[in-house]
Amino acid sequence: MPRKGASRSYSSKNYSHKSNGNKSYGNKSKGDRSCSNKSGGSNSCIRNILKGIGVGTPNIRIHFDSTSHVGVFMGVANGCAILNVKGVVTYIKILSITAVEIGVKVTPVRNGKWKCKKT
Repeated sequence: MPRKGASRSYSSKNYSHKSNGNKSYGNKSKGDRSCSNKSGGSNSCIRNILKGIGVGTPNIRIHFDSTSHVGVFMGVANGCAILNVKGVVTYIKILSITAVEIGVKVTPVRNGKWKCKKT
């Protein structure tokens, strides 16, 4: 109850339950789920993704330095992701990783020349 002589205004503008259009405090996804790090600093998002992948997970593609490797994920050590690519163990610096794909189907590369069949 307000004091005598003092009036208090309860306008709907100040105490409304309607949204004013500012959704920056909400928990909804903004649609940007990328973990890009263009500053060149620590790549903590990539590190968190790699932590969630189990050791021995096959068909992991790691993009780095304008190339990519597909293989079995072996873990993380000394700031490097360890990947087994066709029996060759590869160490990839986490700072240079730009993307990680899980469950990639590897298509075999055709070694021979294309031949036209004569009918």
